[in-house]
Amino acid sequence: MRRVTLIAIAALCLLAGIPPGHAGPYPDQPIRFVVASAPGTSPDQIARLIKPGIEARLKQTIIVENKVGANGLIAVNQVSQSGADGYTILAATAGTYTANPWLYQKSGGGKIAEFEPISLVASTALNLVVRSNLGVSSCPDFLQLARGRPGQLNLASSTQGSFTHLAAEMVRGKAKLDFQIIPFMGAVAAENAVVGGHADFMIEAMGTLQGQVDAGNLLTLATTGGARDPFLPKVMTLQECGVPDMSLTGWVGLAAPKGTDPAIIKALYDAVAAASKEQDYVKRLTGLKWNSVAMAPSEFRGLIAKEREDMRRIIESANIKIQ
Repeated sequence: MRRVTLIAIAALCLLAGIPPGHAGPYPDQPIRFVVASAPGTSPDQIARLIKPGIEARLKQTIIVENKVGANGLIAVNQVSQSGADGYTILAATAGTYTANPWLYQKSGGGKIAEFEPISLVASTALNLVVRSNLGVSSCPDFLQLARGRPGQLNLASSTQGSFTHLAAEMVRGKAKLDFQIIPFMGAVAAENAVVGGHADFMIEAMGTLQGQVDAGNLLTLATTGGARDPFLPKVMTLQECGVPDMSLTGWVGLAAPKGTDPAIIKALYDAVAAASKEQDYVKRLTGLKWNSVAMAPSEFRGLIAKEREDMRRIIESANIKIQ
């Protein structure tokens, strides 16, 4: 009798569009956003900024939890083991989604390829900045200097295998430049190295660099996106400087474990899309130099697939191995 009753309940749930195992319509309990980076970083700030708008639409509490390590691999592993019920969601950067399958092939990096994309949340251009006393004032000047001094300029990057490290490799290949890449423990350490004259330039999101740029210690010469950054309309793109096919932006997106019900994915996307248009959220995100962007799951899946292939080529070409 009990088995018949359970089967009947499950059938009614399916007819009502409620995933089996839920007492009521999704969500009927708090949702966790597992952020694959430390508190205070851009992904963490973005997750916390959009959280109230999503909570208001889903009428449920969202708990932001930080899981740091291995370019997001620790967070990915935790979320993948949490069940495909829509209550544990990954919030991570482009690098985690697109580079980890190639960087961590022997330690579970491929798990992220099985996740169900929900939505892009925010995007930002990456910026090529130099120390202010390098002696160049424009992107063409910099490229001329770098080509005239092969192997002599040093780029400070965040940790090996990070998205900005891979962006530097991408620039090196597409611009046909010869420079040294020096990895540091995080973006702030890399930035300090450039400001202190221990390195010559770096590639990073403007939100990280803004203070030193405003202070005149760093000079922004170009952005990496396919179009000019709305925050820096007077700054050339690397494509405009003559670097062919150079288009790369940083972004933060949400995804759920493989097998999550499509109805749950849609409910989450709809909430993100509505929250992303809230004036206060957009204003606060703009203050961080990030753009508010909602992207439907199918479109987001296509973006990930394309950029994942771009990362594969970069990683293989530069022979980067992290295990």
